[in-house]
Amino acid sequence: MSSSPATPHLPGVRDSIAAVRTTYGYLLVPVLLAAMVFSAALATYPPPAMIHDAYAYNAAAFRLLETGVYAYGPGPAETTVTPNARVTPAHVFVLAGSLALSDTDGGFEAASRAARPVWQAVQFLFALATVLFVGLAGHELGGRLLGWIAGIAAALFLPFGWATSVALAESMGAMLAAAQMWLALRLVSPRRARSWRGALGLGIVSALAAMARPALIAWVVAPLVYAVIRRLESPRRLAMLAAVGALGFALVFAPWWARNALLLERFVPIRSDVVMVDGEYSSASTEAPPIVSPGQQLRFVGRALTTPWMPQLDVLWENRFHYDEERVDFAEYPERLLEPFLGWRQAWTYYQSLFVMAGLAGAVVLAKRSPRLLLVASLPVYVVAIHFSTQINDRYLFPAMPALLLLGSASLWAVWGSLSSRLRRGHAAVPLPRSP
Repeated sequence: MSSSPATPHLPGVRDSIAAVRTTYGYLLVPVLLAAMVFSAALATYPPPAMIHDAYAYNAAAFRLLETGVYAYGPGPAETTVTPNARVTPAHVFVLAGSLALSDTDGGFEAASRAARPVWQAVQFLFALATVLFVGLAGHELGGRLLGWIAGIAAALFLPFGWATSVALAESMGAMLAAAQMWLALRLVSPRRARSWRGALGLGIVSALAAMARPALIAWVVAPLVYAVIRRLESPRRLAMLAAVGALGFALVFAPWWARNALLLERFVPIRSDVVMVDGEYSSASTEAPPIVSPGQQLRFVGRALTTPWMPQLDVLWENRFHYDEERVDFAEYPERLLEPFLGWRQAWTYYQSLFVMAGLAGAVVLAKRSPRLLLVASLPVYVVAIHFSTQINDRYLFPAMPALLLLGSASLWAVWGSLSSRLRRGHAAVPLPRSP
């Protein structure tokens, strides 16, 4: 009796998984470290109240779930709101999904309290993924040592953990910006051929980043500009890669464009600050933006780059100086917490300032040996530039933190490599480590 043939297997897939585990498995250590560090940081303070933008996002999610209307604006009691496109939907969908898994029969506030553990758990995963992508980007730039340094630097950055405690899009935005940065570095690597799959992936992730934080929408052009300047491919092939990336971007945004065209009867490429009132479009903002001189704005940039965003501190400040009655409280948040949290901000301002200054120096010193550092540096430069004419603050610069941590880590990696080489060669002068 003949035996049945062995079930065919896929050695290529199995080998690929084993290769990924062998090459990148060490990055699970920074991710696990981040899980412990971020959990300890979140356990130190009660969850902050849901106010301002976080309240409005959650109200939009509640309205979407209860009425099927996607509209950002009035409070949750207003159910007859005309559909609008004031915010892109990624974060609202996360909150709506969290509410869908919770009991919403008790009204908006009860549903918000029930859904908080769900969306915070999701955002906690976003924070861990941010650490992973920073480590992957470091590995792409300089191998395992830089992957270690960048991953641990991100794992020890407590603001990534604290950001998960508020219903804002910053955690998702930082994660997607880090993923976008890693994919861009891979796409322009001189060590491997540029693939259609890589271009498509970058286009899709860039679109998702814009869906979370619309200001990030145009940075996807930076890798293409880098590839053109470095002459990584022929003009024709670069044009085809750009077209594939644009296709990936369009696949994500197409439902949003179609929805806006059907419901708003006009094309809204990203988002709109206008709403329909009595059949007429009018501005959603009734206040003129404050006039800020370029000198003042530059000072705001310096402060935002060196001061970490801490939502708990925002809520403590609001509780003392600008108490908002339209809110959802999750726990008592006494004013006595303000003073110790100011100490935390001082400590992490030193931490962030160290990486910013080291990163700026490294981008200049190491640019010749590792030109892709300029692509990493272009992300925080872009985020600052896109907000320069409107508003600069530490929260809006939060999605640029993965790039700033990577830049600072690259400088520490270069110094470590230089010192190690000097010790091995009897203090002979040697160049800084080279990465492609």
